Amino acid sequence: MSPTSYHCSTPHCKTNAYFCAVQFQAAFISVLGKPNAGKSTLINALLGDSLMITNRKAQTTRYRTKGILSTAHYQLIFSDTPGFLEPNNLLQKGMLNEINASFVDADLFYLLADLSDPEPLDFLEKQQIDVPWKKSILVLNKMDLIDQELLEEKIEYLLTQVKPRSFVPISASHKFNLETLLKQSLELAPVHPPYYPEEEVSDRNVRFFIEEIIRNHILTLYQEEIPYGVHVQIERYLTGKKLDKIYVHILSERDSQKKILIGKGGEKIKKLGTKSRVEIEQFIEKRVFLDLSVKILPKWREKESFLKKQGFRFEKK
Repeated sequence: MSPTSYHCSTPHCKTNAYFCAVQFQAAFISVLGKPNAGKSTLINALLGDSLMITNRKAQTTRYRTKGILSTAHYQLIFSDTPGFLEPNNLLQKGMLNEINASFVDADLFYLLADLSDPEPLDFLEKQQIDVPWKKSILVLNKMDLIDQELLEEKIEYLLTQVKPRSFVPISASHKFNLETLLKQSLELAPVHPPYYPEEEVSDRNVRFFIEEIIRNHILTLYQEEIPYGVHVQIERYLTGKKLDKIYVHILSERDSQKKILIGKGGEKIKKLGTKSRVEIEQFIEKRVFLDLSVKILPKWREKESFLKKQGFRFEKK
């Protein structure tokens, strides 16, 4: 890529002429993969922050969320997407639509392959995905879980299935070889002014991340279907000088789920509230009063009007 200088009217250029004097690069990167491949862990590692929720349970990510990495020379906007799955309800169809939306503005793609998975890229054929190979990097995650000989065999096997521009073995959890991944990403990133102010780290607001913190603790504290049958929604957020008061509804589909969420004598929901409050206070760097209440909304995962209000998109019938 040849050096390029430009002048623009973005806020960066008005406040910092350095952005206009050098070859600045900016790119939208869509991170694609199966559930539990490590997409959120990878983005957190690249950002150097625990922005995206991570959990060992599958289908942790429901929404497409952007994480923004800004430096003096480049800005990379990573789209964390839900894992590919066969949808069993309207919510999961909405999650697939979140993935499809990430193709619209992407300058390049990470195909994230979990090396411990026998077929980490079979979602490409199952979902009939037309990947632009010239803009794709095959990211081979969890290389720390496989020995060198098997690693070479696995790479050779996967490269018979896909034709990426390049490939990079990494360990997202150990932050290994991420500099190589960033270097190869910048080889594909276009010359462009930054899309976001340098202090922004995501396109989502504080309320969204608070809801995600609570939902992540539900994933950890409750078993089987419970975490997948609930939706977390802030009803009121009152800010104060020393204390914020946050009132949250946890929506469940059935009375039996509600009883499990609350627990005997309210023990379970108290534990959920305590763990969530501690992490929220760390996140917003302020004391918090957190009120959790469980409400029943039957079959909310099949209610299109409700899901649209939560930000999911569906094709017009």
